[in-house]
Amino acid sequence: MTRPKRQAYSKGELNQMIDSVLHPLATGENAVAILLLDGILHSAVEQDPGQSIQKFIRYSLPKILKADKKKRKRTRLQIG
Repeated sequence: MTRPKRQAYSKGELNQMIDSVLHPLATGENAVAILLLDGILHSAVEQDPGQSIQKFIRYSLPKILKADKKKRKRTRLQIG
């Protein structure tokens, strides 16, 4: 009788790996794209759309809005 295969990494470990790779990259012009990718990858790991949306709104959306606000402010300063 064969034993069932154990997952190589737990969901928590996968999420930590995603964070450790992407969060340092989420700066400047790339911030919004990296944070969106972060949310998509976490969603794929969790496989729970409702929870993923809640976490995205709670953790990533404020950062995206802040980055967008900074970008708009820089654009206004360059134009004006």
